[in-house]
Amino acid sequence: MEFEKAYMLDNGRLASMKLPFTIFEDVERDQMEVGVIGAGKITERIHIPILLEYSKTIVKYVADIDVDRANKLAKICKCDAIEVGEEMRKLPECDIVLLAIPVGVRRPYIEEFSRRKTPIFVEKPFAKNIEDHQEFVELNNKMVCNYMRTWFSSTKQVKEIVCSGVFGPLKSVRIQEGLVNSLGIGKKHYRNDIGLAGGGVLMESGCHTISQIVDILEGYDITVKKSDIIWKDELDVAVEVVMVASKDSNVKIEYQASRVESFESEAEFEFQNAWVRFDHTGSNERLRVYANGLEDPLVIEPGNYATSFGEGVFLKWAEFIQQIWSDAEMNTNQMTGMKVTEVITGIYKKAKGGKKI
Repeated sequence: MEFEKAYMLDNGRLASMKLPFTIFEDVERDQMEVGVIGAGKITERIHIPILLEYSKTIVKYVADIDVDRANKLAKICKCDAIEVGEEMRKLPECDIVLLAIPVGVRRPYIEEFSRRKTPIFVEKPFAKNIEDHQEFVELNNKMVCNYMRTWFSSTKQVKEIVCSGVFGPLKSVRIQEGLVNSLGIGKKHYRNDIGLAGGGVLMESGCHTISQIVDILEGYDITVKKSDIIWKDELDVAVEVVMVASKDSNVKIEYQASRVESFESEAEFEFQNAWVRFDHTGSNERLRVYANGLEDPLVIEPGNYATSFGEGVFLKWAEFIQQIWSDAEMNTNQMTGMKVTEVITGIYKKAKGGKKI
């Protein structure tokens, strides 16, 4: 991925991130102090560069169970480093807290910062299941989950095509993603621990794709009809799912993801008069439109919104901060991806066992 090359630490310094335009109102307010909990790769490579560059934020502290990792990032941010322990009540007050920690250890932090009425920016996935998700949202009405692909230009373009009806009604959706390369992680990595990760391919990667489906098909009711899962050491390593999205008509959705089988990642949206194809996992993808009567596809270049992974995350931050400042009530169900968790929970429940390898 592009962000892995662009935002690495270099001789103890973070490469700067060029932030895109923001579609949100540029209100003159004091900087928001952000408490960062979790000093892993996503924090180091993405969140910290954004928070340092964005004029609306300042990093107040970096906390982690590994104090050396916390110290490394805190030194760059010129802020305090904190070793996370059992006394989380001693964590300093802040305007926003970033939880970039595994979903399996997140509950006490959500409970603590909800008690303080502190807005929470949560890394994906938001919760292990729909029951936990609903409990968390009841505790705090100012939270967001980092489903940054919803800000990808290609995602927004397909959403506009669906809403406009320019190619006629949507008939079906087919999405697949091969994730074999994601197997190269150590045995002690949190992704290999069901208690920390909460799940396998669906929780780690599928949640992003489900978030795109939910965003593009806003207003549709999505029901899981069939789910086949392959398991390894309690974790799902491959899934094949059939869903139906209902609105004015029924739209069949076929979704396949695998860590054990290699194939190209691609999304295909079939309309009455055309097919739209693109790699939904890429941030700078061009849409390919195969229209009836045309021999070659029509290529649609990326438009506004995010054309890089980092830009997608930035727009999530900008959207969240703008809504915190707004007088309007935040739609926390939507911001945290309630429907995403609902679909993922449905996929697991529908599987009823499955094959083990």
